Amino acid sequence: MCFPFRTNTMNSCADESNAEYIETPSASGEKDFTAHLPVELLVDIFQRVVSSSDHLFYEESPEKVNGSPISSRCGLASAIALSHVSSRWRSITINEPLLWATVILYLNCDMVILDHFCRTLFDRIGGAHCRIRIHGIKFQRRNGKCEYSMEKHPIRACRIPRHMNVEILRLGFLAEYECNHPQFLDYLLSCHGKILGINIDWGEAISSQSFQPDDRRWSLSRIFLRIPFVRKVELCYVDMCLLLTDEPIWPYIEELTLDNVYGSLALSKLLSKLPNLQKFTLVEDYPEWTIDESEASNPTELSHQNLKEITVDTISTLRWTGGNLCFPSLQRLCVESEYQLDNFLAVHSHVQALIVGGTHYGSVREYINRAKTWEA
Repeated sequence: MCFPFRTNTMNSCADESNAEYIETPSASGEKDFTAHLPVELLVDIFQRVVSSSDHLFYEESPEKVNGSPISSRCGLASAIALSHVSSRWRSITINEPLLWATVILYLNCDMVILDHFCRTLFDRIGGAHCRIRIHGIKFQRRNGKCEYSMEKHPIRACRIPRHMNVEILRLGFLAEYECNHPQFLDYLLSCHGKILGINIDWGEAISSQSFQPDDRRWSLSRIFLRIPFVRKVELCYVDMCLLLTDEPIWPYIEELTLDNVYGSLALSKLLSKLPNLQKFTLVEDYPEWTIDESEASNPTELSHQNLKEITVDTISTLRWTGGNLCFPSLQRLCVESEYQLDNFLAVHSHVQALIVGGTHYGSVREYINRAKTWEA
């Protein structure tokens, strides 16, 4: 059975020319092989289809129909396709929030379409925990003039309503230094749902096409003040030297991920602002960050009383010099290199889970015993 699947609205009324035809087994009439399957089994099958689509979306370059707020390859596209097969499938998919819980939106589409799409989608998600990713965020042109007035900016259509619980809100900026733009802060303030995690991503930004303000520094505190439920922070491809250093303490942040950041990084000072941090991850696929001058001139070991999980490439990232117990609450450690690891574990023998170069160990003792076996 072939049916038209239009990605530009949830219940599309667009031209047939924008429709994508997807080959789908019939679920109506005599050939309905799913008629006697229980709803729970169909939901499980549908979830596998949707999650597989999201997995492929990240491995392949996404395709997006002109005017559509989503990619034709993402899980949402699969969920919409499933909802068009039959009245039974439609009823099942619409009433299963988890099928809609991974949202990847593009802002370069019609505001009316995006607004209708988000309203319908967010209603289907309800209060289920979800993950939302917004691509193409930009507020100013190269000449400094605003792209839109705040009332007409497409990001307004992506406001998180009060009933929603967002595990992570991923924000892909097309221009650097706009994390504190008044229109962006107004958008966060208009989100009344619970945003538990936020991801600031400059990976798609092109400096030569961005407006360059006189003062490019920005503050995480201005963001946190507008999303009071946030507990998890991820910074991707961000210039850390532009982050203000005279920030207050952030007692509610429990997880911090620095993903391929660059510029000078005052890591010791940053961790000191997070007294209740429990999980720290530093991804260095393309290590371009350097130690901030204020810490390079007076190097000290990193330490934290409450950190339970640490993921770094090597122990040397923690500036550990040997002998001191710097992380008394550490339970899980993930490193790529074994450099300095034996000496570190001799002091931090309370670590319960250890991952070295992708190999999992149930305890420090298991790692040490296996190392001794290899030497023998």
